[in-house]
Amino acid sequence: MSLQNLFSAIRKEDAALWVGAGLSMYAGYPSGNGLQKILYAALNNDERIQVAPTSSLKKTAQALVTFRSESKNELLKILRKEFDREPLATHVHDLLSRIPHFKDIITTNYDSMLETSYNRRAIVVRSPKEIPLIESGRTAIFKPHGDLQNLDRIVITEDDYSTFYNLNKGDPFWSAIFNIIAQKTQVFLGYGFEDDNIWAWFDMIDNYIGPYRKERFLIAPNWNELQIKRLAKWHIKYIDMTGDKFFNDLNEELKLTIASDLENGIVSQDTFNKYITFHNFNSGIANDDGKPRIVSLQRSDKTPTTTKIKFCVTDDRVARKLDKFNNGFGRTVKIENDQLDYLDLFIDDFKMNVGVHSIQSFHIVRLSKKYKFSIEFPDEDFMIEDLVFESFQTDDKRYKLTSDVFGFKVQVNLLLRKDGIRMNFDFKAPEKLPSINKCIQFQTAVTNYFKGCKALINWEFGIKDITAIYCEEYYNHMNQSLLFYKNLKKIERFFDVNFEGAILNSSTAKLTTAQYLTDLIENKYSLLHYEQVALSIENETEEKKFRNFPTNINSLLVKTGIEKDIELLGKKIPLGEAGVEIVDIEIGQFNEEKTMLFIKSKTGRFLQRYRNITSFDVPNI
Repeated sequence: MSLQNLFSAIRKEDAALWVGAGLSMYAGYPSGNGLQKILYAALNNDERIQVAPTSSLKKTAQALVTFRSESKNELLKILRKEFDREPLATHVHDLLSRIPHFKDIITTNYDSMLETSYNRRAIVVRSPKEIPLIESGRTAIFKPHGDLQNLDRIVITEDDYSTFYNLNKGDPFWSAIFNIIAQKTQVFLGYGFEDDNIWAWFDMIDNYIGPYRKERFLIAPNWNELQIKRLAKWHIKYIDMTGDKFFNDLNEELKLTIASDLENGIVSQDTFNKYITFHNFNSGIANDDGKPRIVSLQRSDKTPTTTKIKFCVTDDRVARKLDKFNNGFGRTVKIENDQLDYLDLFIDDFKMNVGVHSIQSFHIVRLSKKYKFSIEFPDEDFMIEDLVFESFQTDDKRYKLTSDVFGFKVQVNLLLRKDGIRMNFDFKAPEKLPSINKCIQFQTAVTNYFKGCKALINWEFGIKDITAIYCEEYYNHMNQSLLFYKNLKKIERFFDVNFEGAILNSSTAKLTTAQYLTDLIENKYSLLHYEQVALSIENETEEKKFRNFPTNINSLLVKTGIEKDIELLGKKIPLGEAGVEIVDIEIGQFNEEKTMLFIKSKTGRFLQRYRNITSFDVPNI
């Protein structure tokens, strides 16, 4: 419970961090006790007799200065040697520097690990002069014990501590620290009981604020019961944990909560942006009625993220469907809002502010298995290669195979039975035609299949014979479609048109029109079922022409002067001027008014011709 309370305060950006020597031990620097032993070793034998080896750090440091005639020269050289060197490791400080929720850090360490890890994202405050330099967007690192950059302010000896404790607590530097103690939750890392003055500060603050103080926590591993009880004097709660584990656990907590904290106004957008940037993410944030809303979260380097959904259902029927789905059966499961106990959405390790409250329903869809294959009809010397089908297992005996072949949606349902496999085949033509060559390829394969031609499928598991039994009804239907596509190809070539992308409607009129045009192309005419043709006579000259019509002419072309075109699949096909050829002509009679002449064909052959299809190279009028 204490750890969750602490995490909650940090998430609200309401915690100040105290960093002691224990944290710098990760970098290879000495602890307070370790530094005391180093200073004790610097004393000569006579001096050591006068100083207990278990003396505190400040007593040992004071002894060294006293024995050196009040000179700090040797003491400061030791400090430089121990702390002004490359760290052995920086991972813990780097972890801390990537948690922008800490706006104030107070450290009594002499090294520069914190400022190095934070780089330009922090400002170091060693004296009152630097207080005005504090910026809201940067972490303030307070150093009340000084450091190697400001040797005059280093606090380590008993005299230093005496002066330090009696400083004017009203100056800006100390006022800032006291305000942090009074106003924020306090977190101690790397501290023991060596620094009595720190605890004295808290005694003094408590004299003013009493029970209104905010919570205080100390993070350290393996403290005994007596040590833990001593913390109660300063109202500090103990959390048994190492520093690196604390930061790792805190990071895990922030990844689970920072998205919802942003959208619920718990954390600032600036802190949110900094945190995800440290983890190599970018976000898209919209503003809904003054509240931020995350609309996207992606990696800065554009590499793919992993989306995970964790949920629990309350409906037993849905639970059974999910069990079957997990065992490989079924393609989709739909879960309604009222069937959910909870739902969590993760992008990589970041939990989004999405839950049962924000969805009506969701579908779980199985990803299919994809296989490359080719289909061959060896007896017909016909093959289609480089195809792909998707396989779904719908239950323990049924499989569904789907494939997109040149835009034709093919579906095959397989039923495993004791006596073999039962297969149901179906396909749907595309709304817009692919190239006619591809249509012919596809329709040829389907026609051969229903014709019962030997059929082989070649895929990664080998060659499988899928020859079907001849089905006359299906074969005739498929063959009709194949003829249609072949007719379209002839029309494309002859009239220089392109049907690719044309809308394929369900009307059978397109079949008749395509066949009509193909017959015109191949025969150069179409047969008209006329008994005779009536020609209009407008004057005596035309009448004399027909009365003197040569008897040796076998056929006559009557031109209409009318340009004709025909529409097929949204394309206008220009046929040109229309004409009627009368074969084996027989000149008939005029009507009584001599305004019309009737011409017959002895063999009943009246041929419809068009100038764009055939030349008008017979006698014509």
